[in-house]
Amino acid sequence: MVRARNRYDAYELVNLGIENIYRETLDTSLTLACDVLTKVGFEKETLKNQVAKFIKYDEESIRRLAAEPKGDDDYIFKKREEYKQQVESLKEDFKRDKKQT
Repeated sequence: MVRARNRYDAYELVNLGIENIYRETLDTSLTLACDVLTKVGFEKETLKNQVAKFIKYDEESIRRLAAEPKGDDDYIFKKREEYKQQVESLKEDFKRDKKQT
């Protein structure tokens, strides 16, 4: 189990074969976002589900992009595509979760 300061550290750790990677600010950022959205009226359980899905999608993205050279146009394009896919997946998950409640 290893702590990473950021996404780029996580890439390096993935490339070293480390499975359990904890990014320093990810959980705090997501907890804060969840708490703020709860205060403005979103359902806490739905938000917790979305946060869990975000983490899953983000970890999958890190594993896919870890071997890519960083900083070149190809990496930037692939990262943007990963981000778009995450957004679309989360939107669909949110709609599905809302229908089930």
